[in-house]
Amino acid sequence: VSVVQPYKVGDVIEFGALRGRVIDIDMFATTLADLDASGQQTGKVAEFPNGLLLTTPLKNISPTGAYLLHHIRMPVPEALTGDLDRIEAAALAAAERAIAPWRDEAIAHFRKVSEESFIALPSGRTKVSWDFSDPEHLVLVVRVACPSAERHPVEQAVFRDTWRALVRPAPPTVPEDASLS
Repeated sequence: VSVVQPYKVGDVIEFGALRGRVIDIDMFATTLADLDASGQQTGKVAEFPNGLLLTTPLKNISPTGAYLLHHIRMPVPEALTGDLDRIEAAALAAAERAIAPWRDEAIAHFRKVSEESFIALPSGRTKVSWDFSDPEHLVLVVRVACPSAERHPVEQAVFRDTWRALVRPAPPTVPEDASLS
């Protein structure tokens, strides 16, 4: 007899309209501590019958163990879209500062999980990319590796530090043909 265990106590899952941290699993039901969109507990508890696992898709947000890859989506005001390189640099610097305490450990963790599970996971290195799927709104996406419990503080730090850097005037540029006297 084979038993499939798609999640365990402590995992963060999305199940139908529910999103939460698994706090109890028994023979008949699973209980979740409800989480909002930013990953913060709402104080609510949700429960679903395990029989629904046969018919409802489930997403385990924390299958990689101690670290996960978190995607921070930051809408870019139209006024700033002329300097995408500066936005990327500010966001990358902010993300690297936020994850500095565990950066190397997280990268080693993803390498180890990849080797043990024979699945090519992303490296765990910080990455920035652009979501331009909506022509009306440009969104910067910053991917960071962090412990599940640190998602919200990291997201807030990256967002604040990025926008602090962007509200400062850009350093003056020197034309390439300018001579130094």
